Amino acid sequence: MGTQSEQLARGAQQTRARLSETLDELHARMTPGHVVDQLTEYAREGPAADFFRNLAREIRENPLPLTLIGIGVAWLLIASSRSSSVRSVVCDGAMAPFSGRIDITEPAACREEPHQTPARLAAEDEDEDEERGRESAHAVEGTA
Repeated sequence: MGTQSEQLARGAQQTRARLSETLDELHARMTPGHVVDQLTEYAREGPAADFFRNLAREIRENPLPLTLIGIGVAWLLIASSRSSSVRSVVCDGAMAPFSGRIDITEPAACREEPHQTPARLAAEDEDEDEERGRESAHAVEGTA
């Protein structure tokens, strides 16, 4: 029994030594400068090089599609940044910034109103107050 466990221990020690040597060798090969050199060589001579050469040629020969794509992306970015700053959520008469996510657990009174301003909210509240006042006056006249 003792000899078998000794053999296993020796085998494990040899495996650790080989693994350590392999890791040291990999560490020596994988310096940052070496990795950068390998990547640039791959970019110059590999399939990526063909792709980028063809892309550069197409852009030089026909720049309009790239220009239109750039304009479209810029337009999209500008529009999304503007709309996120303008949108708001009105919940129970209070105005809060719209996060872009709709919580289905919110009460039904919460709704998205992209152009709601505090002045409009105040005017709507005044209109509702006037309406309630008229209803109360009619109710009092009806009882008198």
